[in-house]
Amino acid sequence: MANLKESELQDNQPSNHPLGATPDENGVNFSIFAERATSVELLLFDEHDDPEPIQTIQLDPYKNKTFHFWHVYVRGIKPGIHYAYRVDGPQDLHGRGDRYNRNKVLRAEWNGRHRDTIRHFVKGDRGYIDGKTMVGRVADVIAGSADIFKPSVNFITAHDGFTLNDLVSYNYKHNEANGEGNRDGSDNNLSWNCGVEGETDDPDIEALRKRQIKNFAAILLLSQGVPMFVAGDEIRRTQKGNNNAYCQDNEISWFDWNLAKKNQEMFRFFKRMIALRKSHPLLQRSRFFTGQPNQRGLADISWHGCRLNSPGWYDPNSSVLGFTMGGFDGDADLHVMLNMDWQNLDFDIPSIERRKWFRAVDTALPSPEDIATAGQEVEISGNTYHVNGRSVVVLLSK
Repeated sequence: MANLKESELQDNQPSNHPLGATPDENGVNFSIFAERATSVELLLFDEHDDPEPIQTIQLDPYKNKTFHFWHVYVRGIKPGIHYAYRVDGPQDLHGRGDRYNRNKVLRAEWNGRHRDTIRHFVKGDRGYIDGKTMVGRVADVIAGSADIFKPSVNFITAHDGFTLNDLVSYNYKHNEANGEGNRDGSDNNLSWNCGVEGETDDPDIEALRKRQIKNFAAILLLSQGVPMFVAGDEIRRTQKGNNNAYCQDNEISWFDWNLAKKNQEMFRFFKRMIALRKSHPLLQRSRFFTGQPNQRGLADISWHGCRLNSPGWYDPNSSVLGFTMGGFDGDADLHVMLNMDWQNLDFDIPSIERRKWFRAVDTALPSPEDIATAGQEVEISGNTYHVNGRSVVVLLSK
């Protein structure tokens, strides 16, 4: 790759949002949050394990920084290039805890494509994302975004933007309290309020919102890469629709510990979902999938629709996806069914010789049936499972 000229960096206006690497037809926008950084370099590599970058781009704090975000648009590069950062700043170990070190190369990166794709999918959008059908792109990000990331830091929400509760409670930002006429903050939230804007006492809408939060959490923790979520999402912390609350040192941005008791059901679901991920090595792979079969003949991953081995790669209207992950070295196999349609649908279950399937997760069920404690999963009979609309189901083989 030839060295990039200054004009190639500035042909398109760089953007601080979304975070991570965001490709388009002309290049890639890079954005990283580094509040107290004094300098940032973007490093581009041909291969993930190359010892030296093919290009180093020094970001200009006057041209490539907005608030605490450093960003640059690089024209002419395509998805598949590997990148990292060098970030310099203060050393304040016993004060703010800053430990900047420009000699370290930061390779793990926030995967904005995972965030945007799963937000689209769970809210029920259909069509295409970056030239692929919705379910095709969902499969890409669940599998670790092999085309653009190694490793991938997956997330649905971050310190800026909506909290997870607000993502399912508001269609629009409500930043009036920030004093800028609601002009600040992103308008591209990919959120859905489930039928009512803001807080409600409607039990049906509240039940749907809970289920949607669980769907987001389940998909995040079933995805390959490093999962990241914001403290408070596990107990439904809200900022009342404010998606740019950096200036609010009050109840809008404070952590309300009373929510831990009020929303014990959600807290339990997050804890159990984290435990499920930690107990199965196949959810923590260090390499991308290759199709390798295990001793039972199951590939490391295979993809489905409602019917086995028939994913809707070419159907832009599909809102369903299934996948089976073959376990190795004594690990259980996993079968996952994602139904973001309104309809309840029957999904095929693969048969495994000398093993049975047990239900670990079904986000459509009331707590505590929604997620089982390890060792207490429910045995499933038959070769299909009835998956309710707007829900995620996870089965384990034993």
